Amino acid sequence: MNPQFTAMPEKFHLGYPAVDLQHEILFVLFDELTQSIKNIGNNQKDDSFELKEIYMGLNSYVKNHFNYEEEKMHASKYQNSEAHTHEHRQLEQQITDLSNQFTMAADKEEINIIAKNTHAFLYEWLVQHIADSDKKLCDYLIQ
Repeated sequence: MNPQFTAMPEKFHLGYPAVDLQHEILFVLFDELTQSIKNIGNNQKDDSFELKEIYMGLNSYVKNHFNYEEEKMHASKYQNSEAHTHEHRQLEQQITDLSNQFTMAADKEEINIIAKNTHAFLYEWLVQHIADSDKKLCDYLIQ
């Protein structure tokens, strides 16, 4: 399993306050998912309800956050907006697919697998998209 973030690490702060604040929310969702997976693995409780809330949060997050960034890209005539928006659509589709898999899961074991897949996906998103694509966007917006 990937490492747990307890808060958004400083290296992910991009210097654009509205985007940083929105990214903090994604880190909170990641942390909640990490804890839910631990609870499932320890058989402490059935975290299906908590996971349902996390997936609802992720779906809401991608819609709102991506809209915000895309509006900023359009308004500022950001030269890499097409590629960045394409990444957003891919991330959005992956969240939708994982959420649908969670909804259709037949048992606790399947839920655990889907949650772990979601965790790995979010980790890569945090490390790759924020640290690269969003960093470039925020640097451009700050200038």
